[in-house]
Amino acid sequence: GVNLDDEVTDDDFIVRRFRTKGLVLQLTLKYENKHDVRDVGGVVCYLIIESIAQWSAVSTHLMQSFGVSVFVSVTGSYKRASVRQFFSSIVELYVFAQLPTYLTQFIALYGLGFTSEIYRRARRKKFSVTGHFQNAVSRMLLAETGFRGLMGGIWAGRMSDNTEIKGLSQKELRCHLEDWL
Repeated sequence: GVNLDDEVTDDDFIVRRFRTKGLVLQLTLKYENKHDVRDVGGVVCYLIIESIAQWSAVSTHLMQSFGVSVFVSVTGSYKRASVRQFFSSIVELYVFAQLPTYLTQFIALYGLGFTSEIYRRARRKKFSVTGHFQNAVSRMLLAETGFRGLMGGIWAGRMSDNTEIKGLSQKELRCHLEDWL
């Protein structure tokens, strides 16, 4: 604690006593409902006392006196769990997590010049699962027919069941390519 008769050195190195110089006593009342105090289920008030050596003069029209000035402040925190606040926080987190995606899309669609024009065109194009499926099956059938033709016209049976087919050698592939060119 602080005794008013204790000595304090001033900025000009003159030794004074708290009683003559003055003292500011700051009292802070801090209320909390979530705390670490055992056996207390309600609100706890912490009293924080700070003493600051500084000139504290009280003047009236008759005299000027020095002493203790007392200031009181009240702070605190009340915490409670809220399901609504929890879900609101989750939604806000989800929205903020999508911001990089939207920013990247915006840059790709509008900030890359001619490339952005290509991206915009591709994004506007309708995607048809049935059309793409039919296209993929047609390409696979064409590839198998081409391969069967290159292998000498083996048109019967499944290719996976036929153990006689070894595949194309480099010589046979070169022969076919030279025929085409």
